[in-house]
Amino acid sequence: MGLLGPTRVQPGCLGCTVATESEPEALLYTEIWESKADLLHSLQSEKYSKVLATLELSTRKPDLCVYEVVEQHGMELIENARKA
Repeated sequence: MGLLGPTRVQPGCLGCTVATESEPEALLYTEIWESKADLLHSLQSEKYSKVLATLELSTRKPDLCVYEVVEQHGMELIENARKA
C-alpha cells in the first residue's frame, strides 16, 4: 500500500502501519495521530480518498474501528499495579 510514506510525514502522524492478519486476504491498517484535529485533517485529505477506495475493493465488508485514547500510561502503571 503506497500510503504509508505520505501518511507518516503528515504533521501530527505518530505512526502508520500495515500488517497481514491470520487470514491471507486480510490487512490491518493502523494510523496513530497526535490529536483529534490531526486525525480529522487526514480524513479530509485526498490521501484518505485512496484508503476509502481500497476499502471499497474488499471482497468482504471492512471492519473499521476508530479508538480515541483519553489517557496513556507506561511501565509505571505496571510497576504500581504489581506493588499493590
